[in-house]
Amino acid sequence: MARRKTITRKDMGLKIAERMNLESELVDEIITAFVDSFKESILAGDKIELRNFGVFQMLKRAPKVGRLITSNTQINLPESNYLSFKAGKEMKDKINTPDA
Repeated sequence: MARRKTITRKDMGLKIAERMNLESELVDEIITAFVDSFKESILAGDKIELRNFGVFQMLKRAPKVGRLITSNTQINLPESNYLSFKAGKEMKDKINTPDA
């Protein structure tokens, strides 16, 4: 299996700037605005749908009883929020298509 590379926000900005023939500083401002708007929308309870990519939304995980393995004691785990991503059809198809 090929080693996976971590792509940073800066790396993405440089790729976009090169592809769009824009200044990297402008692209960085655009990415910052996008990420800030994304966070604000998610925290406000909105669902974000990026066509042909997927849907992001905040969901609640119900409280439950867990168990500490080391002492075999029960603990109460409170309700928590988490960010959910569901890939769109086009993205799923690309992910599940073997390289040609």
